[in-house]
Amino acid sequence: MLLENLNALSSPSSQETLKLTNEVITEGNIDSGILYYKNSEVAVPIVNGFVLHGEVRPWSNQHDPEEWLQDLKNSKFSETSEYTNFLKEKSRRGSSDAYAAFQPFNESSRALYPFISILKQTLNPGDIILDTWCRSGWTGELLAGLFPEQRIISLWEGDSNVLGYRGFDYWLNSAKRQSNLEVIFTHPDKPLPFATNSIRMVHGLDSLHRYNKDIFLNECLRVCENDGLLIFPHIHLTNSEPEPFFERGCQQYHGSEWKARVDAAVLSTQRRCWILPEVELFDSDFPLKLSDNSETNHYNALILIAPEKFDHCELASSKHLPLNEEFRLIQNPLFNIDLNQGSVSADSDRLGGFAPEMLSRHPCYDQHLKNLKQPRLTADEIRLLWQAQNGLTLDEISIKMNMPIQAIFPIAESLCNRELVHAAPISKSMWNLQTFYGFVQLPQEVANEFSEVWQNLDLLYQSQPMIHWLEDGSELIFDDVEFLVNATRVALQERNINSSTRVGLASSHHPAALILCWACWLEGVCVILLDEDQPAEKIRSLQLSCDAHWLFTDNPSIINQQNDQSILFDTAETANSSGDYKHQLFSSLLESYNNKKISSSRDYSNSDAVILFSSGSSGESKRIVITQKALCTSGFNMASTFNWKRDKILSLGPFSMMSGLRNPMVASLISGSTIFLPGRETIMPINAWQQVQDNLINIVTTVPSWLEILLEAGDRLKNKGALKQILVTGSQLKSQIRDKFSAITGITIEDYYGLTETGGLCAATSNSNTHQINNEKETSIGYPAGAVINITDDEGKLVNINQSGLLRVYSNQLMDRYLDDPSSTENSTENGWFLTGDLAYWDDGGRIILIGRNDDLLKLRDGSRMHPNALEELLTELPGVNDAAVLITEPFNSLLGLVVTKKNPEELLNLLKKQHPNEKLPDKLKCVTSLPYNRNGKLQRTLLHELQGDE
Repeated sequence: MLLENLNALSSPSSQETLKLTNEVITEGNIDSGILYYKNSEVAVPIVNGFVLHGEVRPWSNQHDPEEWLQDLKNSKFSETSEYTNFLKEKSRRGSSDAYAAFQPFNESSRALYPFISILKQTLNPGDIILDTWCRSGWTGELLAGLFPEQRIISLWEGDSNVLGYRGFDYWLNSAKRQSNLEVIFTHPDKPLPFATNSIRMVHGLDSLHRYNKDIFLNECLRVCENDGLLIFPHIHLTNSEPEPFFERGCQQYHGSEWKARVDAAVLSTQRRCWILPEVELFDSDFPLKLSDNSETNHYNALILIAPEKFDHCELASSKHLPLNEEFRLIQNPLFNIDLNQGSVSADSDRLGGFAPEMLSRHPCYDQHLKNLKQPRLTADEIRLLWQAQNGLTLDEISIKMNMPIQAIFPIAESLCNRELVHAAPISKSMWNLQTFYGFVQLPQEVANEFSEVWQNLDLLYQSQPMIHWLEDGSELIFDDVEFLVNATRVALQERNINSSTRVGLASSHHPAALILCWACWLEGVCVILLDEDQPAEKIRSLQLSCDAHWLFTDNPSIINQQNDQSILFDTAETANSSGDYKHQLFSSLLESYNNKKISSSRDYSNSDAVILFSSGSSGESKRIVITQKALCTSGFNMASTFNWKRDKILSLGPFSMMSGLRNPMVASLISGSTIFLPGRETIMPINAWQQVQDNLINIVTTVPSWLEILLEAGDRLKNKGALKQILVTGSQLKSQIRDKFSAITGITIEDYYGLTETGGLCAATSNSNTHQINNEKETSIGYPAGAVINITDDEGKLVNINQSGLLRVYSNQLMDRYLDDPSSTENSTENGWFLTGDLAYWDDGGRIILIGRNDDLLKLRDGSRMHPNALEELLTELPGVNDAAVLITEPFNSLLGLVVTKKNPEELLNLLKKQHPNEKLPDKLKCVTSLPYNRNGKLQRTLLHELQGDE
């Protein structure tokens, strides 16, 4: 039996609830209970899957064991929310534990590695490995991953240091830690609670010099089998002193004295002692032979106690573990790794500014880092590091990157050799914990499918409505919405609308559109988002091109009266009609619902969620397929980037566009915000502004042109104080518009960038103070948000700061494909990157300056090329010019400027030449009444040539 004199007796007062055996404990499925010493009748509690040997009490004092256990839970294991708040405060302050963060990279931690092959040959399945100093959780998890067929028991001193009872319970409880790992809270200065000869191997990192020399070593030798192995990494030697000197503390002896002490302790066994300097174990680039070096001139060492037969056996490399597909990669907190620009640099500010001192205390590791070269990251390294930041195993990364695992290993090995990451077989929870140590960042769980978003919404919407429709002022609370969603799901099932079918949606901002989409995603049904303002024939054509036979709409003119698969959302008009639509109304689909709750049983994370259509500004619209996981990720990034939390959000974009769909239907749910749906009168910006003020709405998402129109309202543009944030997308926000609007209203105006193919969001200003950086006429779109953004030359190589290039995006929210168009999909992607076709550059502050579309470049008469955006900005700054665009005209490649103004064009051109004599300017200006824009505010350049003849 493992626990010394512990017997699985059941409590006399609770025969049914406290029946325990050692085998049950081994399986890790005991939450709480009591073990008893066989002879002395002393009770040892097990609480939340941890053996609290430090809380041992005589049985005579335990009249009510259940009450004792409950008291221990209340006093030692706080509520999850309380501990989470504690972690959030640490994160806010940037308070980290430098040694815990450094532990995976520490040469002392890695001193075990040379002996792993020996251990694997020596250990048998079911053997017990004792880990005596699991201060941060790392050693226990590492051993559990390295030796999955063995049972690992980690000790910690008690409710102290970086974790304690609460920390271990939060991060590494029995449901989260590796299944073969157990944690016992006991102090090694006391007799170990294990049977003699019950342990096969002892791993005592930073222990032998720390604990009572008269107890600890003898106890480790007692519990270890006679031919077992004991490895004590990191003991302090007096053979030399650190240079430069630093105080080490604890027990310090010369290597020869350590050896004499240990040899005397094992004299009666067949074992002996070897002392090996840590620096030699770490720095050796070739296999070492096991040989004692107690006379070393180093000051830290490892002690091995093992049978004599191991003398002169070959040891493995100590820097890295042979990669395995189940390994995860821990990022080195000593480096600043910029995936966007592919750069790597040392960061002395990390670890709370303790990084330089940490390295000075580990000179061999410091020198190792200085010897390394850090070239710019490759595209595959960037992708791998991006996925590794999500805590994925190498096998999971290979799937994400669509590369065989054997191709992943060399990339990961290169990163490990450069010390940018350390690979180890740890659980996802230990990865989260180690990342918190290194970067003080709490793990953020992103939903993989919509059903995960839908969970627990009743708690988020306890005190506020879920939907508010500005059309009639109606509100729906979560119970109403859940009822309607479940009724819709039943209706879909009754009509065989399932994950193998698609439905079309062409609707303005109607609550039923939200209900339908949510129900479809919970059923794994893909929704085709159609522009309801298009002609009915066009909508039908697009719908059928996506093989969607059902159509839901709020527009009666789109309904095909002969088609019973056309469903009309209920409106005031249909309610007052003579019943012509009764058999086709959305409400009629829900009549058979019997209020039975239903749940999703399948995984729809990789199922198609929506198909959206590109703007088609440069040609025919493409059908863009977004999976549920990508949609949920985009919603999470939107809410987290702009810090949404239980707000009142009005999204003015149409459902047929990515932001208009995602912001109300996903991001608002993730943030627990009330969704305000526009009414028909809200289309007019001044009406929308008034409704925002009247309803105390906090956040509005729209397009830049909305701001421009509102600026014409003059004195009516007043903010009552509730509105705090306006987010714009679709076209580039002009700096003068942003500044003027903010000055009048005091509202923060933010810009976010992203094509539909990139999830509608991959860069954002987000309070980044992105006013003109290098060129007064250029405005930043901010920083990458939830994505990696690279800017490359024509050959795919990363460009330098202030050098323009092609913008490409890598993230977990990219489109899955263009529907039935593999050629276009292939042309727009490259090894997992989406090629946006946009031109941009990085400024000195690490912000992205968007120049414009690559295919918008104009070829001038002299053969040079220019982008029209900068010149168009100059034109709009001329007095009386409201808008401008430039284009090349035939047959002489003349540069023509189209200006929306009542001023004389020749006078404007002369003024422009005086103001900018060194710029490439138009040969001629032409007055036009307006320029062609699509509904999200993008200039349709393909239509500009049609305006050449306008007067």
